[in-house]
Amino acid sequence: MNKKKIVKNVIMVIAYFAVGIAAIIFAFKQHASDKEFLEKAKTVDAKVVDVVTTKVKKGVGKKDRYKYDIRYDVYVSYTIDGVEYNQIEIDTYESNAVVGNVINLHYDPQNPEDARDMDHLDDQVPTAAIVGIIFIVIGAGVAIVSVFKGLKRKGEMY
Repeated sequence: MNKKKIVKNVIMVIAYFAVGIAAIIFAFKQHASDKEFLEKAKTVDAKVVDVVTTKVKKGVGKKDRYKYDIRYDVYVSYTIDGVEYNQIEIDTYESNAVVGNVINLHYDPQNPEDARDMDHLDDQVPTAAIVGIIFIVIGAGVAIVSVFKGLKRKGEMY
């Protein structure tokens, strides 16, 4: 195997491992952050007051037509200790987030405007961890295949 190919493979393995480790670190930090938030959070019933739908350009598809993702910005209102919080945006969208519906949120008592739908935020943690593991496995596979190809070419295998 020539030196350029070896360097290319080493860089590729390092990149896969780096992305994989970064995704796993993100998953653990997000989990710790969510757990810390939940330990101090209280719950409140919030009324969905607006759902703004936005088409976001995703890329070019067949016949040079753009593909779009739909983004939903959900705004809620709720009352805590007699203080009304209006038009508070939450990070997640679910099918029951229809104007007029009531959803249960967790909020920070020190900062009541920080309201979150924790039932759906935790979905990011396992996804990030799985992506990280997949990248590490691919990186390991590339490393193993490269080593075996190098040994085979040198005649050190078989």
